[in-house]
Amino acid sequence: MKYNRLSRRMFLQGTGSLLPIPFLASLLPRETWAQANGAAVKRYISIATSYDYGFHRNWYPTMNLPSQSFAPGNGDRTVYYAPLSSYLTSSTANLSRVFGNLLNPYVGSLNIIRGLDNSTRIAHGKGHVFGNFRDSDQHEGNSNQCVNVRTIDQVLRDTASFNTLGRDVAVIGNDEGRSWRRDSSGNIVKASPVSNSLRGTYNYFFNNGNLPESGGGGGGGTTAHPRAATLNGVMEDYTRISNSRQISSADRTALNNALDLLSDIHRGLQGTTTPATGACQHRNLSGSASGSGIYYQNRETMTVFANLMVAAIMCDVTRVISWNGWIDENLYDRNPNADFHQGHSHIPFSTVNGQINGEYMGDVQRGYVEGLVAPLIRGLGSATDPSNGRSYLYNSLVHFTIEMSQVHGLNYQPCLLAGNAGGSLTSGHLIDYTDRSRPSPWVADGFNSTPSSAEFSNEYVGVPMNRVFNTILQAMGLTPAQYENSSINTHFQNVTNSRYGASNNGIANMGGYGHWGPPTSTYGNDYLTRQALYNLHNFKRVLPFPSSSST
Repeated sequence: MKYNRLSRRMFLQGTGSLLPIPFLASLLPRETWAQANGAAVKRYISIATSYDYGFHRNWYPTMNLPSQSFAPGNGDRTVYYAPLSSYLTSSTANLSRVFGNLLNPYVGSLNIIRGLDNSTRIAHGKGHVFGNFRDSDQHEGNSNQCVNVRTIDQVLRDTASFNTLGRDVAVIGNDEGRSWRRDSSGNIVKASPVSNSLRGTYNYFFNNGNLPESGGGGGGGTTAHPRAATLNGVMEDYTRISNSRQISSADRTALNNALDLLSDIHRGLQGTTTPATGACQHRNLSGSASGSGIYYQNRETMTVFANLMVAAIMCDVTRVISWNGWIDENLYDRNPNADFHQGHSHIPFSTVNGQINGEYMGDVQRGYVEGLVAPLIRGLGSATDPSNGRSYLYNSLVHFTIEMSQVHGLNYQPCLLAGNAGGSLTSGHLIDYTDRSRPSPWVADGFNSTPSSAEFSNEYVGVPMNRVFNTILQAMGLTPAQYENSSINTHFQNVTNSRYGASNNGIANMGGYGHWGPPTSTYGNDYLTRQALYNLHNFKRVLPFPSSSST
């Protein structure tokens, strides 16, 4: 078969530079590789949802200590890790109950992190998952002692070296309180969602608040995209090249993956850039596309939200997205004697409707992954960023977590980081920061701290959760001076009487991001004992990661 060699630029010009064109080593001329050497444009997407996740074993591939280790030094304990791929017995095996198998093609781009502890008991909370510990219920009964701070999404938004175009955080969903911003008077306040519906999200991203309707009215149908014919031609070219004998098998696989995503875009979200204004325009959503932002009410709706976020990243509408959803409790409450919270979350070892509650909570969370997280990661991983020729996933970080640890525990805030922040982070691992010689003495709701017990919480002393915030902010290119606040955590500094443990004497400056608990607590000595479990000299440091990716 004869064909003309196709340059990446030809593809991009034909489709408005928004379509996911992969680099094909066996087809591109040598001179096109120069396009892959630019600086990465980084994006951060935070995703949080409500409630606990039942059992720790729902989230992680294994409860066993990973098989590999390294000693990071600087006072940090030995870190244990293993490639996520080593836990997959086949391409269709489940990575864990929560993550299922839909992320298997992208395990080399993921890090699942264990051992990120909260500073104090948080009965319920929102802002703490991204850094504002003040916004929580029963934060040791003393949340008023911790001032509000900007969550890390808003810190990125306010940092000109990261947010060079000055674009706002796109806060999406129906749950206020995850994102905290600085208002015009300098106060730290809740960031209200820009939308909790598909239409509103579409408006915000692509039409500046004015959704075009077919026929000039408000109601129905879709408007044909002005470059639909061009897109058809590109898809035909893809198929023709894929069938060629001159393409390598690796490039054929990459091409077919891109063609799958193009087909999805063709059906709903095909786009173009208007050169004169730089505005991004997308085909109209159907008149019935009014789905709400309630998480896991409808997986199909959630996937459209994911596609909209991918398209917004590809159009460079925003560089920070904060997704905040809440479970439809009535829809998923299977306990006839109590509401969802009391009838499922608080009694994890009880059986309701033939299933152990802790496992059912994992199934609910997996639906969220299947509907939103996996399509988001797949879309970012399948699309090429013209800034440097890598995937948008490689250049970005997707940060997925939920409201708390097991039920009302104070340990192990779950964390998935997808992406490499433009090469700043390695990936592909289960990373465990726990100290298996020290089971956590603080548990709740039927769990206990005895390793030999069937109700053992599988919680050991880890590291302060704030260190993952340091890691994310520095991976996005910020320096400590751009996010540290010297006016907080001062009660931990210059202590010589072992109030927080002898290991924490002599801290001249805590540094780091955010609070690590109030100065005093109604929980008394328990609070002080907990602080002594951690080396707060390292509070300012990033998390030590394995030195290379597993891919």
